[in-house]
Amino acid sequence: MKFSADLPLEIIKDLWFHRWVLLLYLLIVCSLSASIVITAKTKVEISQLRQIETEEDYLENEWRNLILEEETLSEHSKVRDVAENQLNMVRPNAQTEAHIEIE
Repeated sequence: MKFSADLPLEIIKDLWFHRWVLLLYLLIVCSLSASIVITAKTKVEISQLRQIETEEDYLENEWRNLILEEETLSEHSKVRDVAENQLNMVRPNAQTEAHIEIE
């Protein structure tokens, strides 16, 4: 088998002759690379979205608990207001307190 010194030149000519095939090959490689990168980024974004949705659920539950606590506290203040204003009740102090012993 005889190798020619013009082998690199022949390779370049052959590549130039098949330049459209080479261009299509490069486009396919670029497309596959872009697809891999986009898929990886999408997985990261979906993971972050799930984490944010979990945090949102937690905060929503906490918000509901705070609303319930606020309603409960407002009921106690309503009872106190009615007792003080409508029934003229006052909180007993040490002198007016009465202790009852049960046997």
